[in-house]
Amino acid sequence: MCVFDYNTFTNILNRPNGFKPAGTPEEFIRGFQVFDKDGTGQIGVGELRYVLTSLGEKLSNEEVDELLKGVAVGEDGSINYEAFVRQILSQ
Repeated sequence: MCVFDYNTFTNILNRPNGFKPAGTPEEFIRGFQVFDKDGTGQIGVGELRYVLTSLGEKLSNEEVDELLKGVAVGEDGSINYEAFVRQILSQ
């Protein structure tokens, strides 16, 4: 068990740069590039759903549905993951 005093807690809470966000857009985009074997900037919606519900901090299908609302899906069932990341992080 980790125990620290109130002053330590307030120092952590009020540090100069605040809390760092989960990542920059570029970091998320690089993460999606791993799944973009053809280098097209696109990822299939099914593959995106698999990634978001199965890897790392897993989302529910309902949460993925919410994220995908308003995202432009191409005729081939893929999305531009850079635009997706920027749209999500701007909310």
